[in-house]
Amino acid sequence: MMKRLGVILVVLLALLVVADYLVRAAAENAVANLIDKRVALQGETDVDLGSFPFLLSMVRGDFDEVTIDLASASEGRLVVEDIHLTLDDVEVEPFELVAGRGNLRARSLRGRGVISEATLDDTISATDPDLDVAIAKGKIAVSRGAVTVPATAVVAVNRLLLSAGGAIGPVEIPLPALLPDVRFSSLRAERGRLVLGVTASHVTIRP
Repeated sequence: MMKRLGVILVVLLALLVVADYLVRAAAENAVANLIDKRVALQGETDVDLGSFPFLLSMVRGDFDEVTIDLASASEGRLVVEDIHLTLDDVEVEPFELVAGRGNLRARSLRGRGVISEATLDDTISATDPDLDVAIAKGKIAVSRGAVTVPATAVVAVNRLLLSAGGAIGPVEIPLPALLPDVRFSSLRAERGRLVLGVTASHVTIRP
């Protein structure tokens, strides 16, 4: 009797694990589809709803943390790559979400994206073919022929503003919109790239 009960428990546990995996996959795919409708994407969207057991969080409709990875998003010639977003204190409408109709709400959002030196140089060259851009740790330089001058870059109102005294600027480069009310808001220069920061509060993603 005890042996049979043990077998039944093992089978039930296995079924629960499989169900947990299948429901998680369906929910993560539903959120990915929700994101794909909102962002000018290139490549796949990877969503991790976290939490184990997943079914318990899904039934409650809340998750401590949800992460979203986007290969890239574009605005005109500019491409922001390697976008990673983390949403905290997330609430969903479980069954509506899986059916593709539910909203996703988060108390806050944080993340980052990357603009490569090559991408920025290509974007700037579209307006002035004689300019070259180089990015090192903590600094940006603009060259025209043999003359190189330091440049400054800031993010404001979801635009990248680049200037270099009389050599260039200010040049305004629109940044891609990520999600409703979510915008890039800061940057730092690293070797060969700009790392853009993003923060937001009370984010709602609707179908």
